Amino acid sequence: MSEWNLAAARHTYSIPHWSEGYVDLDARARLCIQPQGTAARQIALVEVLDQATAAGLRLPLLLRFIDI
Repeated sequence: MSEWNLAAARHTYSIPHWSEGYVDLDARARLCIQPQGTAARQIALVEVLDQATAAGLRLPLLLRFIDI
């Protein structure tokens, strides 16, 4: 079995080919939005969902990022 790492995940899910730099994985392998197209500011989607459910919202949610 081959080793699974961030590079393998990016390749398997073809993230660089469809994300146009706005979506990537962080060091903890969480799917992140990069509203300005760079890793300078990343928003982990799991954190957004955790905060939304803690506020009483239910899934599915529509998330909009004004910089994208």
